Parts: sequence; C-alpha cells; structure tokens
Amino acid sequence: RISNSIRNYLNPLIAEYVFVVRLITDLPSLSSLLMDNGTCMEFSSFSLSSLPQLTDCIIGSDETDYDSYSFYCCRDFAITDLPSLQTLELGSYSFYSAHSFTLSNLPSLISLSINNFAFSKLTSFVLSGLENLASLSIGNSSMNSIHKLIFKGMDEWMMTDDLHSLEHLTIGSESFRNAKEVTFENLERLQTLLIGDGSFQKTVNLSMSNLLNLLSLSLGTRCLKKTTATLYCGILFDPFDF
Repeated sequence: RISNSIRNYLNPLIAEYVFVVRLITDLPSLSSLLMDNGTCMEFSSFSLSSLPQLTDCIIGSDETDYDSYSFYCCRDFAITDLPSLQTLELGSYSFYSAHSFTLSNLPSLISLSINNFAFSKLTSFVLSGLENLASLSIGNSSMNSIHKLIFKGMDEWMMTDDLHSLEHLTIGSESFRNAKEVTFENLERLQTLLIGDGSFQKTVNLSMSNLLNLLSLSLGTRCLKKTTATLYCGILFDPFDF
C-alpha cells in the first residue's frame, strides 16, 4: 500500500492522468507518450498496444530529484504490438507492485531502460519479438522476486527470446537477488555485460555460453555469493577466479 503522505502529495497528478490512460488505445497518430511522475498510482493493470505510430514512451521521468511512483499499485504490465516503438523508459519505483511483465512484438525497439526499484515484486518476466533491441538497462533493486532468469538469443522456449541484436546489458546493484538460476546464452552480438554490487546474491547456477563478441564483463562486489559453479562456453570454472 501507498503511505498517506505519498498519496496526498500525488493525488492531483493521479486525477489528471486517469482520463488520458483510458483513451490511450484509440490514438492511431500518437508518436510520443510521456507520463510524468505519480501517474495513475492506483491503477490495477496497464496495457499498451495498437498504436502504430508510437516511437517513444516514457513513464515516470527520472530527470528530476523525485522518484516516479507511476502505476505503483499496478499488478499486470503489458506492452505489445507497437511496430514503430524505438525507446521505452520506465521511471524509478514505477510498477513497483506488478507481478507480471510482458513486452512482445516490438520489432523496432532499440533501447529499454527500467530504473531503480521498478517491478520489485515481479514474479513473471517475458520478453519476445524484440529482434532489434540493442541496449537493455535494469536499475538498482529491481525485480528481486524473480527466481529464474534467462537471457537468450534464439530458442524454442525461454523467458526472453529474439534478443540476438542485444549489444549492451546493464543490471544495477541489488537486483535479481533471489534468482536461483541465471542464464546468458546465444547473445551473439553482446559486447558489454555489467552487473552491479549485490545482484544475484542467491544465484546457485549461472550459465554463460555462446557470447562470441563479449568484450567487457564487470561484476560488482557481493555478486554471486552462493554460486558454486559457472558454465562459460562449455567450461566449468570458479566465478571468482577471473
């Protein structure tokens, strides 16, 4: 639940944006969508689709000193079938209570940024049809309820697929702390992989394979504290030896 102080501060913003969100599926010429901090905090679900001209979507701007809290109570998040979308940014604490996260059929998406504390309660994480996604950034203390995380380029079944264009992957500090199994596989264009301090703290099994163009791998302090073995290009090694 939202504290009374936060609710009282942001209630005017919530009222301002309710009507806009309800009409958002009937805007065929919309090319840019910005929902500022505190938008629709008590909405229970969020779905965005069938906006053929939309190229940029920012929900909860982090350009100020205030956290976003947009769609804070939202349980279900889905953005699908947006053929022109190139940039998607989700602000800090946005969709904090969401249990499901789906991005699919976004063939033009190049950059996806999920900021600090967003989707902290998330249990289901699905990315598909993002064949041109080049940059994925996940902020601090995000998605800590996920127990299994798979990043793959091409496969028949996975939590994330069609990420074969991904070049830069950044995961902030204290994120995915409860993920027991983590896989990075078949990301043939991935060049940089940065994992912040304290992430993947409870990960036991880590698999990294077929990352043929990986140039830079950076692990922060207290990462992979419980990892016993790592598979990298078919070779087992102690994760703390490199």
